[in-house]
Amino acid sequence: MSIPVAVLERPSDPDRILSFVTGEQNTVSKLACLAVEIDEKVRAILPPLRNLSGVAVAGLLTEPSSAQDTLLPGDVIHEVNGTLVATVAQLQARVAGMQHGDPVVLHIERQGQMQYLVLEID
Repeated sequence: MSIPVAVLERPSDPDRILSFVTGEQNTVSKLACLAVEIDEKVRAILPPLRNLSGVAVAGLLTEPSSAQDTLLPGDVIHEVNGTLVATVAQLQARVAGMQHGDPVVLHIERQGQMQYLVLEID
């Protein structure tokens, strides 16, 4: 017996953001993540955003230790140490001079919730 089933694309699936990574320019090694700029295509995949600018985390370069103290795919980074970021290049520039172990405060949006995340530079 066959039963036809409609296949629908999940509209809010942060793992799909990884398909927008095009190369090394998306790597933010000091934060151990891959990031993409938010455009219409990326915005359509994310849950509704409270702030429309920022950089979306597409994937991680290392396994997260816990969801409380790490970036997750789908997070949107709005600020680094109080400075706005709108592009991957700006994000990379903000962390470029930081050394291993330096603290960094990220203002992020995760699942519609604005929060601060304090990390140490890798």
